[in-house]
Amino acid sequence: MTDPKPQGKRFSHVYLDRGKPDNDSRTMRRRLAALIPSLPDLKDFGAELPRELGVDVPSSQWGYYWTDFFRDCDLTVALETMTIAWRFLKRKESTGLYDIRAPDTLIAETARIFREENVSYRIDALGGVHLSVDAEFEANRQATIATLTGSRYANVLDSIEKAHSRLTEIPPNGKDSIRAVFDSAESL
Repeated sequence: MTDPKPQGKRFSHVYLDRGKPDNDSRTMRRRLAALIPSLPDLKDFGAELPRELGVDVPSSQWGYYWTDFFRDCDLTVALETMTIAWRFLKRKESTGLYDIRAPDTLIAETARIFREENVSYRIDALGGVHLSVDAEFEANRQATIATLTGSRYANVLDSIEKAHSRLTEIPPNGKDSIRAVFDSAESL
């Protein structure tokens, strides 16, 4: 008889009820702060954020203080920093990366952090951070969109897309999403 429990998993991921995903996590921020300096190709990345996001990363002659930055910044800035970091690495590919796998490592590690810290985000292959929705929700959304073909249903489809875009805002705009769903039902 084999042990049905997953092998090699952290105790908290096997035995503790993690509940619904959170929007933010102090531990997620701390782990993202540790990820950035772990990639040698991101050594000068802190200078990119004032230009891209209009925020400064605390620094001194010894480098950037990523822990302070991620602890104090807005959640949106923390999430967008990962996208900007991926773009920074992709631009550096033309001049040469210390580690050619750095962009993929950034994506894989960020995805792992999001998953392990039970936050409601996912990162795509191009570094974009999105709200994660469960598979059932996405399957139902795709099935609904697939049935709304033809110009006759253009307004309905537009309202459905509007409802979904409101749900993917940070923070999610539930009130406008519900209004858009009612508009789509009315149009139908």
